[in-house]
Amino acid sequence: MRKLNFGAVLVTSTMLLLSARPVLADNSGVNRPFRDKWAVVIGVSKFVKGELDLKYAAADARSFYDYLVKDGNFAKDHVKLVTDLQANRRNILSTLGGGWLGRHAGPEDLVVVYISSHGSPSELDVEGVNYLLAADSDPDDLYSSGIDMQVLSRMIKAKIHANRVVLFLDTCHSGAAESKPRKANVSAAKIAESTGQIVVASSQPNQASWECASQPMSVFTYCLLDGLRSKGNLTTLDQAFGHLKEKVQTTVMQERGELQTPVMKGSWDGGGLVIAARPSAPTAALDNDAPALSVVANSVVKGEDGTKVLSNRVAILPFGEGGSNGIGEIDFDGLAVRLEEMVRYQLSDALQERLLSSYAVGSALGKSSLGGGLWTADTRPAMGKALNAKYIVKVDIQNAHFDPTGNCDFSVSVCIASGETGEYLWSGGQKAAGAFCAGDASAKLAYLKTQVLPASARFIRRAILSTVDSSTGSK
Repeated sequence: MRKLNFGAVLVTSTMLLLSARPVLADNSGVNRPFRDKWAVVIGVSKFVKGELDLKYAAADARSFYDYLVKDGNFAKDHVKLVTDLQANRRNILSTLGGGWLGRHAGPEDLVVVYISSHGSPSELDVEGVNYLLAADSDPDDLYSSGIDMQVLSRMIKAKIHANRVVLFLDTCHSGAAESKPRKANVSAAKIAESTGQIVVASSQPNQASWECASQPMSVFTYCLLDGLRSKGNLTTLDQAFGHLKEKVQTTVMQERGELQTPVMKGSWDGGGLVIAARPSAPTAALDNDAPALSVVANSVVKGEDGTKVLSNRVAILPFGEGGSNGIGEIDFDGLAVRLEEMVRYQLSDALQERLLSSYAVGSALGKSSLGGGLWTADTRPAMGKALNAKYIVKVDIQNAHFDPTGNCDFSVSVCIASGETGEYLWSGGQKAAGAFCAGDASAKLAYLKTQVLPASARFIRRAILSTVDSSTGSK
């Protein structure tokens, strides 16, 4: 199997137990019945950069999916499976954020997320960040193309309404044929500290994590599934972890002569969770893949020549981050997501059903394999057709940092293109003029979020509305 070469560093598989809302001090909240259960299962074996391809990640995801729907009492249409090239960065973040999962999971539901892919060690990043690699990630530019594990956990807490969320991350793929494991240091303690919740890692930070020598799976996922089935549908998380830990240690010692010891870190005890418990009030069947769009918005209109006429809709692509973002101790993570939310909120009254949801955008581009971030005159008409939208909006945060004196350098670029021809209808940018904050890191970040971002959101809103109105007339 071809491996991602991160040098002499250890990649571990991790499972995080998160709570999207404040957690109760005792276990009574953990053990109360689930109204319903939802899951997103992601596995990436095929990457845009072929040298990153993995053997078993997608197959591991499929095996976990099969467990949920066959043994775990999850309704099949309540589990979304995303594999290989569809598991690009934007589609992953959209699905786990305000898209499919965020729209369906309620406060009393259980949410399970499983991701199997490459993981990067914190040593490769100057700020010690651990990254997951999506199908379109570039290992030479992890900041802009990878998925920050800490940011991912915080986004799930913010976006998913369920009080009980279990996240499995299997980011270890050492390779059965390799004489030495690929190493990276994904710190369970560090991620637990950032979320305040439970983290279970497949190995200690100074140990390797391995794929099975006798099974086409990672040792972690193979033993995890075995552990979840160990006591039938009444298996608790504690029992599954106990079984997992013992079996991983035994398997790796027998097959490799190496130590691999799963560990659990966290600030509260969620071990009483029974993942396979039946939901008490499941919702009716639904279509996992259908975007939440109106009948009018989905209708197909044809022109006089019989060709399809795109609907008068606006598709906003996930906001990007480029240039120089961040300095010193200030945490600029999630600015693009926050800015996009502001813009969508400000546009909701004016555009109403003409504005595609973030889920609809991610779903349509993912199905068409257009979610890789390419933005060219050739790809834009294909995007317009896939989205059935006359207008495509691309926004990037170009700079976001403070200099040592407190001057804020924040700028955004906006491109609005025709979904029919791919031509630019409008492009421009804005730089925060005179923005200044002399406070500490916390004060500067607050200033950015409460003063600079709202001003940028208003600029973007005006650009979109003026372009749409001037092209089609006020509607």
